[in-house]
Amino acid sequence: MSERRLQVASGTFYAYFSHHELAPGQHHTLIFDTVKTNTDGAYSGSTGAYTFPLDGVYGFIYSISMGCHTAEAKVPFEIMRNNDAEGVLFIEVHCNEQNTVTGNVIIHAVQGDFFYKNSYITPS
Repeated sequence: MSERRLQVASGTFYAYFSHHELAPGQHHTLIFDTVKTNTDGAYSGSTGAYTFPLDGVYGFIYSISMGCHTAEAKVPFEIMRNNDAEGVLFIEVHCNEQNTVTGNVIIHAVQGDFFYKNSYITPS
């Protein structure tokens, strides 16, 4: 009987903006530059990407908060693996309000794939 070893990775990161992101343009990568937790060092606060250290199944929970001070804003945000959308999060905010939405995604990734969040279209 042969022994098979399973390699298990545990990566966790928590990051947020150190500034307001005013009117992100189309396909703008959101870079959460204040990194509070990064257990495996796979998240980059300078690029906004998480690079998968091993092949496997990964789960992500993510939130976007957005305020609006002049007009209504409707913005979809994509969660991307390499150049493919894995999910879309839509947020709508009325004038002088703030709104937060949360999403999650579970994907199978290959070592070296990267994961990031970007704006999908120009905000209205």
